[in-house]
Amino acid sequence: MVRFGTTKDLDDVMDMLDLCKRDMHERKLNIWDANYPTRQTILEDLESKNSVVYEACGHAVAFLVFYPNKTDKYEKYYIQTFMSFKVIF
Repeated sequence: MVRFGTTKDLDDVMDMLDLCKRDMHERKLNIWDANYPTRQTILEDLESKNSVVYEACGHAVAFLVFYPNKTDKYEKYYIQTFMSFKVIF
């Protein structure tokens, strides 16, 4: 089930991100380091209502954040879409 993320999803999302960071590091994709994204950053994403999760068996197993305003910080990592949001890997 796809739904808006809530603060209750924080631990599941952080677990997912830790796995992603390890995999990216092994593949030499150094987009994120050990300190980013932080727990606080993800908490803010969840509180902002700009995130969705895919829930299976009572746990968030996928996480997506919509950034409605383009920021230069992520310029090299985004895919422009026909809508006013971008997807960050």
